[in-house]
Amino acid sequence: MRKKILLLSIAAAAIFAGYVAYTYNHGDTPTNTDEQKQIAGKSQKADAKIETAEPIESAPQFSDRIDKTKWLKNKEHHVYYQIGIPYCSKPVAPELEKLAIFVPSKFMKCKKRKKDTTYTCEPNKNTNIGKFNIENAPIIIPVETPDYAAMPALTEYKDFTKYTQAGYVYVHAGCRGIEHGAPAGVTDLKAAIRFLRHSKDSIPANSDNVYVFGLGGGGGQSAVLGASGDSPLYQPYLQEIGALNYGSDAVRGVMAWSPLTNFESANEAYEWNMGYTRKGVTQNQHELSNRMARAYADYVNNIGFRDEENRPLMLQYSDRGIYQAGTYYDYLKSVIETSISEFLDKMGFPYTPPRDEYKFGQFSSGEVKIEGELDPQGTFLTRRQYLKYLNSRRKWIGYDFMQGKTVIRSIDDFTQSFKPATKEIGAFDAINRQQLENKLFRTDDGQNRHFDELTMKILQEHPKGKEYADDMVATDRLGITVAQRRNMYSPLYYMSPSSQGFHSSKVASFWRIRSGINQTETALTTEVNLYLAALRFPGVKNADFKAIWAEKNTMAEEPGLEPEDAFIAWVTDTIQNIWWNQD
Repeated sequence: MRKKILLLSIAAAAIFAGYVAYTYNHGDTPTNTDEQKQIAGKSQKADAKIETAEPIESAPQFSDRIDKTKWLKNKEHHVYYQIGIPYCSKPVAPELEKLAIFVPSKFMKCKKRKKDTTYTCEPNKNTNIGKFNIENAPIIIPVETPDYAAMPALTEYKDFTKYTQAGYVYVHAGCRGIEHGAPAGVTDLKAAIRFLRHSKDSIPANSDNVYVFGLGGGGGQSAVLGASGDSPLYQPYLQEIGALNYGSDAVRGVMAWSPLTNFESANEAYEWNMGYTRKGVTQNQHELSNRMARAYADYVNNIGFRDEENRPLMLQYSDRGIYQAGTYYDYLKSVIETSISEFLDKMGFPYTPPRDEYKFGQFSSGEVKIEGELDPQGTFLTRRQYLKYLNSRRKWIGYDFMQGKTVIRSIDDFTQSFKPATKEIGAFDAINRQQLENKLFRTDDGQNRHFDELTMKILQEHPKGKEYADDMVATDRLGITVAQRRNMYSPLYYMSPSSQGFHSSKVASFWRIRSGINQTETALTTEVNLYLAALRFPGVKNADFKAIWAEKNTMAEEPGLEPEDAFIAWVTDTIQNIWWNQD
């Protein structure tokens, strides 16, 4: 979770002023694109190892990694567990690249060993927990990588009973982070998933039912895992760490809260959605922001988004703002209206919002200034009072109390009030290469790199344009370019019909996406576009999206819902849907 916003330096501002299916379609084979063939050609030696590798059953470096005689027991929580299991044979960061596994004790038949405190265990086929047994129980994997940070491996027991009591197997897989650059984090998690499937006879769960979940940077990497299942692009990196050469790394489902992703258009989306809220910018900076917004409109109009009714979503020229019209604009506006309506319907009043809700946009004074009675803590006693507060500077929200429906005047009104830009121009790929994402795509020489081709094209006549172009083709130790690595970390590369990577991977069957609608780290379009891509992707069985009012970069859920409870209920429902349809 990005607590601190990295602002561009004064020097960078001066430069700107200068100019600015797992479709779990069993049996589907990903298509090799030209890009994938090019990457494969750069690692022929490694490919030869794949062709001559032994079958999974006899691969010696992976046999019995989950040792059936090494289980430990937590009697209080009724859990058997193991910690510190390596999941690859040539780890780059051995202290990170290990997993821990926690299973409900009812799913195991165990015998205590006389020599020590360990148990020898086998999966128990004759029991169930609620709706689950070892034939359908899910394996869930958290992706706790805020700001794309490394996820430390566990070194001691940790309580995950909320999940094990629900009949889930919980796997905590440590992974590398931003210091190792993309695609290290996702590569490690793919290696862990392959290892788990290799060890399925020791795990009391269905290894097809792997679900990943995360927030922010972790939500973004969860989305990448969901979109890039079995992608050939990852093979050189998996070989580098000695990951299992066989088996699938695709996942069944993805839970992403406020994911930071879609790097191919993130700069431009930020300017289209939020750029006009900045104050005090120069004329050249203003022009650059506008050009990025127009570039985003071109991106939207070429990618092929469609709504739930299969209607095309497009942006159109508008007299006010940059392409603030069209079916795509109307769709995004409806997302905001639905968010407010559901909040007003489900939030029990009186309502006391977080204090920092008053620190944005038109409420920047930090004080609640509204006619009517408020208690000393700033509690809104009724919906009507809260709406009056929202309209205290200008009327932009209308609410039908009979039908419970909201209408806003424009996206601009919402953004100015609750989602203003908090980053400088170049919100993800900064002109001085100082955003976290520039570090994420650094090369092995330690140099942060540009990765946004849309920004590169805008600046092609500017002195900085050559730097962008050079960075795009800069290669890492495996000879893979920054542009290729960006594609590997962009879910829409795999999920958009207009993309070269479409149908080149196994895309997750189930997607649940939640956006804290007030968060300012990324545009609202990030979560919406991910949802729209999943919605129309062949083989995706269900895509579930909501934007949660009055929430930021958090595990945002509707009023009254606890995030973990909502996630567990969703996983359970999706698995029951699978098994019901198989009967």
